[in-house]
Amino acid sequence: MRRKKRIFTFLLILLIALPITLLVSCYANKIEISYCTDGNGYISGKNNQYIPLGASAEKVSAIANEGYEFVSWSDGVTEKERKDLNVRSSFSVCAIFERITLSVNYQAFGGGKIEGGLKQSVLFGEDALPVTAIPDEGYKFDGWSDGIETATRQDLEIKENVSYNAIFTIMINYIVKFLASDGGRVDGNNIQEVESGSDSLFVTAVPNENYEFVGWTDGVKESHRNIKNVVESKSVTALFERTQQSYTYEYNGGTSDNGEKTVLISKTNVDDLQLIIPKRDGYSFGGWYLDWHLSTMASNANGRMVIGKEIFKYDSANLYAKWIPQIEKKFNILMINVSKISAKLRTFDNQVININYYQSEIERQIHQEAATLFSNYLNAILNGEVVFNVETYDTTLTLTETNFITAQSLDFLSYGVFAENIPEVQQLNDKYDTIITTINLEDYSFRLHNIAGSTMGKYSYLHAEDMWGAFIRNGYPIDWIVDKQKPDYNIIWESVMESYLHEFIHTIEIRADIACSYHEAVRQYSYQIGGLKNELEVERLYLTNALNINGVYVGIPTNFWNVFYKGE
Repeated sequence: MRRKKRIFTFLLILLIALPITLLVSCYANKIEISYCTDGNGYISGKNNQYIPLGASAEKVSAIANEGYEFVSWSDGVTEKERKDLNVRSSFSVCAIFERITLSVNYQAFGGGKIEGGLKQSVLFGEDALPVTAIPDEGYKFDGWSDGIETATRQDLEIKENVSYNAIFTIMINYIVKFLASDGGRVDGNNIQEVESGSDSLFVTAVPNENYEFVGWTDGVKESHRNIKNVVESKSVTALFERTQQSYTYEYNGGTSDNGEKTVLISKTNVDDLQLIIPKRDGYSFGGWYLDWHLSTMASNANGRMVIGKEIFKYDSANLYAKWIPQIEKKFNILMINVSKISAKLRTFDNQVININYYQSEIERQIHQEAATLFSNYLNAILNGEVVFNVETYDTTLTLTETNFITAQSLDFLSYGVFAENIPEVQQLNDKYDTIITTINLEDYSFRLHNIAGSTMGKYSYLHAEDMWGAFIRNGYPIDWIVDKQKPDYNIIWESVMESYLHEFIHTIEIRADIACSYHEAVRQYSYQIGGLKNELEVERLYLTNALNINGVYVGIPTNFWNVFYKGE
């Protein structure tokens, strides 16, 4: 029995040991080879190889990543492609790479110089240092050889050797312009070509009748002048101001005792002038204004001037009467300005855009100006038939994506927000007849909206980007929008009022018994006159049921406003 056990044990050991012995003997004469990199490239071929003693390895190549080049193998071999022959022992080697260094060269071609590094060594993908082309006196910089026109340039993400030339051209003569503002002219050669270092010819600023010359834009006060030692092109403008102006009375439904139609206002009488005080049954006179929408007051209700000599800076030859009804029909409007937004809004193609908006102080002033002008425009359009009381509300809580509604148009999502979606103003809704919300998603690329505004019942919203965004995109400082002395002030605000009045009309027409919707009226009227140039005039006529389309007057019926009588 013991003998059988011994035989069994021996056989078991033999069965276990035999495969191990065969395996060991199989690899006893094998060589292990390993190829690796320093991380800036990769191995083309078999990284790890097992070959018999004395055999040759399979061919491999060291391939550099973009921006790198092969240097050598860690064992000193400098060829990136290798095939190790008659290998007698195991080994491991790594491919070594280094960042490619490129050259960036700048050269000036006569008539100027270059400030900055003319010859730069830059690692692949990195930026060159900025350089500036500076022309010599009598020359001008005319661009770089690759078409770039700015004198200062910085080449970014260099990926090849480059060389650029600054081009200068001789400039012997300069252009000098003598221009004139409204109210006068310049006698003499007002556009002159002057040799560098020479003096221009003399010119004279001559005012028109009822104007006076007040100086040039470069500070020179003499009307007869030239420019000495011209070393650059230059333009100056002669400035003129009115000394007097004949103004036409626009009584707006009122009358005067003597039927006077015009008044002459001058710098000598403006402070002591007494204007006509007109009359209108059922109304009190509220003063004279320089614009039809009654935004710029010229005199008070007693006919005494309040604007003084500043009146001559405004481009107006009319005085408009303001009327205050003795029995008021009140229409209350709330203008909500969204002051804070923190929302993740998704575009139609499923891109997420983070909106983090906080209303600036100047934007708050713009919204206040919008409310004032909106009230002025509406009250002037209805000429006292109804009093529009416009109030503002700046939201205090941050709006999120949950407050926004979307309108889908083909392949576009357009975001907006109505007052009923803003919790903090919901308790105010019943106090107002129309509520307009102004939002700014800072969406100047139009990825989150493709409509300027929308209306639902008495609620509407408008995008600030569409009303004054174009002004900002064109590089004007935003505070110009509220500067009444800027020449484009009225143009900007007429466009803004067009937008507010458009949505306001939609909040009205849904409650009025009208024969023709506003959009249809605009379409027909535009066709009738051969193209619409100014929607503001159409809005004025439509709100007073005075828009004539093919002999029929359409718009908001005048009796519509009677329902807003509150007797207070």
